[in-house]
Amino acid sequence: AKDRAEKYLEDYNDVFADINNALVFQKELITPEQLLPGSTETVYKAEDGESLKEQRRDCAKYVRGANTILCLVGLENQTLEDKDMAIRVLGYDYGSYREQIAGGTERYGVISTVLYFGEKPWKSGSSIKE
Repeated sequence: AKDRAEKYLEDYNDVFADINNALVFQKELITPEQLLPGSTETVYKAEDGESLKEQRRDCAKYVRGANTILCLVGLENQTLEDKDMAIRVLGYDYGSYREQIAGGTERYGVISTVLYFGEKPWKSGSSIKE
C-alpha cells in the first residue's frame, strides 16, 4: 500500500519504458508498444515443505519482440533502506525463472531494478557482499 502511487504510475507503458531506458539501459532500448503486463506474484513452498508463501513484485512487464518474449523487467520501489534488498530481488527473479521452468515456456532473462525514494542517501549497500 505504501508504494501505491509509484505502482500506478509505473503501470503506464510509456512511463515504465522511460524509467528503464533512462536509468537502466541508458539508451532508447524498449518502446511502450513492446510491453505487456507481467506477473507480479509468485508462490513457493515454505521452508517447512508444507505451507505456501507468496511474494509480490511492485511492477513487472514483459518486453516482446518478433512474436516472442525477450525478457521480464521488474521495478521495486523502496522508501526505506533494506540491507537485504539484493537478496529479496534475487528471490523475485528466481520466482520468475521457476515459473518458466514449471510452465514449460520458452526461456527469457529477468531484469530487476530498485528505485529508492528515501530522503537520506542509501548506505546499506547494493550487493549481497555489501
